[in-house]
Amino acid sequence: MKRALRLLVHNWPLKLGAVAFATFLYAGLIVSSSAALFEGSVPIETSGLSSSVTILSDLGAVRQIRYFAPEDLGLRVDSSSFRATVDLSSVEPTGGRTSVAVRVVAVDQRIQILDYEPRQITVQLDAVISRTVPIRAVFGPIPTGLDVGEPELSESEATVTGPASIVNRVVEAQARMNLDASGIDINRTVDLLPVDAAGELLTPADLEPANVRVRLAIFTDRQTRSLPVRPVVVGTPAVGFEVASVNVEPLVVSIEGDVDNIAPLEFADTAPVTIT
Repeated sequence: MKRALRLLVHNWPLKLGAVAFATFLYAGLIVSSSAALFEGSVPIETSGLSSSVTILSDLGAVRQIRYFAPEDLGLRVDSSSFRATVDLSSVEPTGGRTSVAVRVVAVDQRIQILDYEPRQITVQLDAVISRTVPIRAVFGPIPTGLDVGEPELSESEATVTGPASIVNRVVEAQARMNLDASGIDINRTVDLLPVDAAGELLTPADLEPANVRVRLAIFTDRQTRSLPVRPVVVGTPAVGFEVASVNVEPLVVSIEGDVDNIAPLEFADTAPVTIT
C-alpha cells in the first residue's frame, strides 16, 4: 500500500502539470472544433496619433478572425462586430517604416476572439511641417501666331503643409494653364499644384492659398510704343486756393499691345486726380 502511494506521489508536480496540459489541449481541441472563421474586412484604425504627425502608409484591414460565440443566442457577426487598432503613440515620425502590433477586440462581449490575421503591419509616419514657396504661372504650348505678355498673379507666395519628406522637396506652386488659338486675354482663377525641381506633382500636400487669379495678355501682332503721360485733374479747389502747376513723373511710358489697338492712342492718361 505504501509502495503504491509512493509511486502515486513521486514527481507529483510533473504529473500534475501533464494532466493540466492535457486538459488544456483537450479544451483547445473542443473550442477550435466549434470556432467560427470570419473572413470579412475590418479596417485597421489608429490610436495615439498627434495632430503634428501624419501617416503615409495604408493601414489595410484585418481579413481573418477566428472566434467563438454561443450558437443559441442568434448573434449576427459582421465587420461591425470587431474593432482593429494599432497604437502609434511610441512610433517616431522619421519617415521610415516600422512594424507595429495589431489589436482586435470584439464589440459584443459574448464573442471570444481566438486568433486573427495579420498580427502585425508596417507603418510609415512623418512629421507635419509648413514652408513658403513662390508661385509661378506655367503655360501649355503657345498657338502659332500668338504672343503672350508677363502674367500678373494675385499672390506671389503660397504656404505648403504636409509630411516633411514631401514638403521639403516642393520648390514652387504652379498655376498651370492651357492657351487656345482664340487670342483672348486670360483673366481667371487657377488651382495651384505643389511640384518638385523636375516639375513633378508632389502629394500629399496642401497649399494656402489653394488658387490664384491669373491675368495674361495675349497678342496676335505685338508691338510697343511710347506715349506721353497726361494728368487728369478734376474738381474745384477750396475757396482761396488755385492750381499753381501740375508736374508729371515720368513724362513718357511704354505700352505694348496688338498694333490695331495701340495705333490710335496719343496719350496715356492718369487715373482722375481730384482736387476738390
